[in-house]
Amino acid sequence: MKKILIYVFAGLVVLGIIGSLMDDGSEDNSQSETKSSQNNSQSGTRIEETELAMSMSMSIEKALGKKDYSTVKERIAQFAEKHPSSPKNEEYKKLIEDVKEKEILLEETKKLEELNKTGNWNVKFYQDDFGNTTNVGYIDYSKTISGKYTGPIVDDGDIEATLALDKEKASIFLVTQGLLGQAVTNSMGPEFPTKYAIKIQDNNRKQYSCSGIMNSDRILIYSPEKLYDALEVGGKVMLVIQEIEAMAPSKYNITIDNTDYFRNAFRKLSEK
Repeated sequence: MKKILIYVFAGLVVLGIIGSLMDDGSEDNSQSETKSSQNNSQSGTRIEETELAMSMSMSIEKALGKKDYSTVKERIAQFAEKHPSSPKNEEYKKLIEDVKEKEILLEETKKLEELNKTGNWNVKFYQDDFGNTTNVGYIDYSKTISGKYTGPIVDDGDIEATLALDKEKASIFLVTQGLLGQAVTNSMGPEFPTKYAIKIQDNNRKQYSCSGIMNSDRILIYSPEKLYDALEVGGKVMLVIQEIEAMAPSKYNITIDNTDYFRNAFRKLSEK
């Protein structure tokens, strides 16, 4: 009987030892799994951070290629905030200085390009009686200037105008449709008075007035400053030209649709 009890007790001891070992193994396995999960999570986070850094770097390079320097500076600031310990930050600091210089150069280039634009205006030169080009320049308008006119026998007729503008005077050529449909350039004759009252409205609806005199095939404005002031505003400019000292005066309404860059064209004319 004593032997049996001894064997039973010994068996219980062995079982206890085995159980203890199993518990220890379970805890070790649990700790190992926890550490592995943490390592995997940290590894995943590092991969995500690396991918984000690469994406931001590519975004910086893309903006740099497009010369979008404001976006470059914005992306570099974001990169430094997200990845303060990245060695790329030193490289980007130097890049920021380079970008600032390029911004200044780009702004100067844009200003120069803007100054050289003349829009619908052309700088040309008068010719002498033999067709030789002189050194006296003028500006003309490359697009059609159209409008309407009324007269003793015409109401709401179509008209086109051509401009020749120089430093001393402005010339306006008016072309209407004749009875047979052909173009007729208005010229000085008994049916045309020699003086015109001219009203001008600029793109801001500011109004000016001046006078003109018929000379051969054109109306001359010898003090064109007010006309030029209106043209310098840019945008649309309208003119109302009316005969004075006539029993039944004709009136011409013309519109210059886009006078942008007149100032540049006139400056180029002055440089000649």
